[in-house]
Amino acid sequence: MSLKLVPFIQSPFKTKVEWQEYADLPLEARLTHVAILSGTLGMDVVRASMRDQSKMGGMSADIKFLDIELASGEMIALVLKTAGASPLRAAVGNAREALFYSELASELRASGVSVPRCYYSHGDLASGETEMLMEEMVDAVPSGTFFGGAQPNNWGVRDRLPQLCAGNPGPEEITADAFKLYAALHAAHWRDASLLCKSSWLRGAAWHAGTGEASWRAAQGQAASAWAAIRPTIESGESPIKWDEHLVACLDASLSKASDWTAYQAELQTRPFALVHGDAHAHNFLWVKQRTPEARQRLIDFEMVGVGSNAQELGQYIISHMPAEMRRANAERLVGVYHAALTAELRSRGRDEEASAYSFEACFAEYIAGGAGRWAWFVPVLIAMGLPAPMNQYFHDQLASFLRDHIQDPADAPMPRV
Repeated sequence: MSLKLVPFIQSPFKTKVEWQEYADLPLEARLTHVAILSGTLGMDVVRASMRDQSKMGGMSADIKFLDIELASGEMIALVLKTAGASPLRAAVGNAREALFYSELASELRASGVSVPRCYYSHGDLASGETEMLMEEMVDAVPSGTFFGGAQPNNWGVRDRLPQLCAGNPGPEEITADAFKLYAALHAAHWRDASLLCKSSWLRGAAWHAGTGEASWRAAQGQAASAWAAIRPTIESGESPIKWDEHLVACLDASLSKASDWTAYQAELQTRPFALVHGDAHAHNFLWVKQRTPEARQRLIDFEMVGVGSNAQELGQYIISHMPAEMRRANAERLVGVYHAALTAELRSRGRDEEASAYSFEACFAEYIAGGAGRWAWFVPVLIAMGLPAPMNQYFHDQLASFLRDHIQDPADAPMPRV
């Protein structure tokens, strides 16, 4: 599947196919060709130049920076995000980010969900190839930066953290703001059955429609196989990870449930579904226009966008980034911030009955089950991927403390969430 995005503003120049018509030109030539850019953006471009700048964070795509001068004299900054074809990207479905920007992003922006503006997108799910020409986030830093040097995404900038964090929000404040943004995203397509058919490319859409059993089993099998390979190293003491006994017992119980499609389908009926980001952690937010009155947070990187559990995103985010003591002190309040924002968003859309039916207790319970289940899948998979042992130890420890706080009996550990 591939697609092209019609520019937001029409112009006298050709639109829709201008960029791809010149696909044989070197990328840098396209990026600085005023006629091609004018047609792609729907704006009268008079000058374009590439900027030598390194991106901060992110490993899934190449980023090029571009400065544009319009006939009006206005200057705009753009980024081109590209990823070449690869079997891994195709298997994971990373090109769905381009489909998100084509089919859903404009509507979400119009309803107040803070996502970047995309002027052109092309994605091929069969190959994994993607191209997206997007607005650059001005004076931005990944929001995960504010969570300190223990978080693996920050290891490369530990010496710069005091400078990067100065004058910006702390982790509790940035999490509250992120959870409000999640609330706006989730409310926009709350229990929207049309997502399951018209946007079947969304991750998990088929599963929620009762189909796609083979792909669900394959995803669950990835974690189950990884755990089966890890388990003997724990018993022999050869694992580089210092394992928590309660976590091991919980993973044993969780992964024993990983092949039960019937139970999974029954479980889906017990909770609401929504459009979800799918890769919920603080480094997938940008804090833009930092240290100004206009500072705000933007949600980025929609390669895993799908249909799924709304509150699961909260658990995944907190386990990924928040220190255990901070989580214990703030989780109930932060989930409360999310719940209040979500129900207010639903009421603003005339969904009063849905808002009243969704209790804080149900939300918090799913924050626990979803977070535990998602990381029960992640931990074996990340270890099998060969990440450095200190990184795997960090995620192990984060999940272990969460499980000890919330799941006393390992038999109650939820099925892995894929």
